[in-house]
Amino acid sequence: MSKKTKTIFRISIVLNILFVGIVAGGFFKMNHVTERVLIYNVAGNLLTLYVLITEQTENNWTNPGLVTMKMEDLAMGVSLSGNVGAESKILSKEELNTLMDLQVYLGGRFNLFVKDLPERYSDISEKEKEEYEKIAKILSDIFEDDTNEDISTDSVMKLVEDLVENLD
Repeated sequence: MSKKTKTIFRISIVLNILFVGIVAGGFFKMNHVTERVLIYNVAGNLLTLYVLITEQTENNWTNPGLVTMKMEDLAMGVSLSGNVGAESKILSKEELNTLMDLQVYLGGRFNLFVKDLPERYSDISEKEKEEYEKIAKILSDIFEDDTNEDISTDSVMKLVEDLVENLD
């Protein structure tokens, strides 16, 4: 090989290694973004929902709109997480199905986004209160059993799977 060919070959190898590094870095960033979306929009909303339901139960449901708003946040967060996970190809089909199961449950049980705004946040039915309290009990059991301090995509999906298994 001539000196010119060797130089071009070496430059090509360096550029290919650089390209592989950029692609791998992009993949890791996308994985990180998907994980953050799941943690904030699903796990964070579930934990806050649990706290709000517990407080409202203790206070005789003096402000049920807080729970309704957080439930809507959770439903939107589950939807967003599923979309991001599907588009990034980070979540498996089973994980996406689990998120969809939770979303269907939430939408079917609580008529989210259906009622007019003032009515939606001012009062909830006894049936809805019972459903909220059921979810709080399930979440309490899950949080008690969970000794894992590492929050990751896997731990969030385990939380959602446990919740979906215990609903209905």
